[in-house]
Amino acid sequence: MLYAASREFVPLYAVYALLFRDSGLSVAQISSLFAIWTLVSFVLEVPSGALADVVSRRLLLVIAALLAAASFATWILVPTYLGFAVGFVLWGIGGALQSGTFEALIYDALARDGRTSSYAGLAGTAEAASTTSTLVALLVASPLLATGSFELVGWASVGAAMIAALVARRLPNPPRGLSERDSDGQSDDEPGWLDALRSGTAEVVASRAVARGVMLVAAVAGVLVVDEYTPLIADDLGAPTETIPLLLAIPMVGQIVGTALAGRAARASSRTTAAMVVVAAAGLAVVASVGSVGAFVALGVTTGILWALSIVAEARLQDAITGTSRATVMSVAGVASEGAGLIVVGWYAFGPSPVTATALLAVATVLLIALAREPR
Repeated sequence: MLYAASREFVPLYAVYALLFRDSGLSVAQISSLFAIWTLVSFVLEVPSGALADVVSRRLLLVIAALLAAASFATWILVPTYLGFAVGFVLWGIGGALQSGTFEALIYDALARDGRTSSYAGLAGTAEAASTTSTLVALLVASPLLATGSFELVGWASVGAAMIAALVARRLPNPPRGLSERDSDGQSDDEPGWLDALRSGTAEVVASRAVARGVMLVAAVAGVLVVDEYTPLIADDLGAPTETIPLLLAIPMVGQIVGTALAGRAARASSRTTAAMVVVAAAGLAVVASVGSVGAFVALGVTTGILWALSIVAEARLQDAITGTSRATVMSVAGVASEGAGLIVVGWYAFGPSPVTATALLAVATVLLIALAREPR
């Protein structure tokens, strides 16, 4: 819980899109930065997942936090398009190292104790802790902006990332594939990186349940890309810059509630799940037609539902995995998520304004119903 909270205490999250805009970048340029971030993660996602199946996952999480700190520092020291791009490359590498790694570590720790049925609830609680931390960081960002500048917010974020690296160093490091290991937690034939890569990707192709889980994780992640544009949505709706972090707190509260209730959502019927998706789509649809506060209340409801579904999708995928390359499979899901994210980012870059694009995203959200149904 402490690690999940510490890695997301980043005040810069609330305003980095505004930092880019104030530095002279257009919405299309900002979207291209998000695309660079996504592409780096896309290319490295599966290779880094295979790496997490053969080396210390705890070490990879430490390195990921240090790369995040370097990314934020680069944005502040070199506030140009090139500097922002370099920062996103660093952040993308760190994100790839972290993606799938933390989830596999949690699941294997539960497997060691025979408690894998608790994964959805625990993962949801961890996500709620991280979101609460983000919410506090958003609230901190507002007075930092009022008393200082983007630079002050940025350096506070660098310090927070360094703290996350220290906390990651204290995480447990459970053995992988306990069912195929001896009592000392060691395997007679430790797989290499290429073996893990082949095993994980093969399981996604061969198992229908795993493939379906990957698709659902990706679909929800694609819709959640709207989170990256919420500062611009607030700006387009006329909210003053100093109040934007406060508006962003509303979806954060929705996310906290949604992830905290993920364990219950995992036990919901297919009809209830479908109703949740429809309500989420309705929340996106009204963004363009209500005021800034109303829009963010609607986004809060949508965010809570989508994050709950995200944890449910992840738990179903974890349960479907039977091989030893768990982090690799989760990273394949990460690649699919990045692909879905690229589609949505392209929509924002070349389509209408962020407000209108968000409302249109409601149509795509309804398509989640088919994937979200509990397989029989």
